[in-house]
Amino acid sequence: MANVHVHHDMLKKLCRLCGQSMKRRHDVLKSKAHDIKLSLKIDVSRDVPGVHPPYMCSCCVLKLKRWRDRKNKKKEVGVVNIDVVNWSPHCNACTICQRSSSMQTTETPADAAKKVANKIGLVSWQDNGAHIFLKNGRVGEHVFVERSLVLNSDCTWSGQVNGQSLDKSLLSSPDTVTSAEEACKLMQDFFGQELCNGNLGFGDVVGDRCTLKGVHNERDLFSNSFLICLRF
Repeated sequence: MANVHVHHDMLKKLCRLCGQSMKRRHDVLKSKAHDIKLSLKIDVSRDVPGVHPPYMCSCCVLKLKRWRDRKNKKKEVGVVNIDVVNWSPHCNACTICQRSSSMQTTETPADAAKKVANKIGLVSWQDNGAHIFLKNGRVGEHVFVERSLVLNSDCTWSGQVNGQSLDKSLLSSPDTVTSAEEACKLMQDFFGQELCNGNLGFGDVVGDRCTLKGVHNERDLFSNSFLICLRF
């Protein structure tokens, strides 16, 4: 029988709700107890120390926040999309203790986004916990950063097209990405959008307009056309 202290240490590394290992833990069970009870029909006030983990992961915290935001706006809400784990006391065949030697970390949104970036040939790096992804574009002989996306450590994101902030309502992705699936969809939606076939000669059009109107900021013209394409 494994040491009970190993069991208790493992509980501190797992999310109370989904049971996944955590890179960042949140001590919010007491403050979220009411919403957990309403949305998941679980009374965490009755949790037993040594049986139930004391922390929550970032993904579950954000899912509960989405649920609360919808409820505050008087929108229809249902059960939060969390597969809640049923916890059991420590025993001889304790599966929690078995994970202590070979714990598998669930793929994070950032990990999933990096896989997509590598697949489609984006430039990417990490800075202060944020993951940054770039796609270069070309207008005539000019090469510039066409699109950039920042995925923050708290699972929020922001995007720019040629230096202009993207209106998130143009994409179907939520303001926060809490799963690998959502991260993949965001990357594909944002970087997979292309100019419509009618604009295949757009570089020449931009060059002509710049010459005729004396405009030197070709990037603004390109950005405006890209955003219009997204709207349709």
